[in-house]
Amino acid sequence: MNDTVFISRIIDDGEYHAIFIEKDTNSRYYSWLREFNFNEWDTATYDSSIESVKSFKKFNLQDLPRKWCPLYVFKENFYLYAP
Repeated sequence: MNDTVFISRIIDDGEYHAIFIEKDTNSRYYSWLREFNFNEWDTATYDSSIESVKSFKKFNLQDLPRKWCPLYVFKENFYLYAP
């Protein structure tokens, strides 16, 4: 079973963007983040992108719901389930 919870998935101009919570510590994403190295290319990309981030809408995180519905994957489809 996949424990990944997707908060947002967007395809924009052929590029895929996702925000998710990954609980599987054996996941390639977990390994990638755990072994994070900020190299010269990352620094240049970060520096050139920081201005666009400043224009992002800000959210009050206290307004987020405290109860969440888990997202499940079954036969490559996503489902919400609550008993």
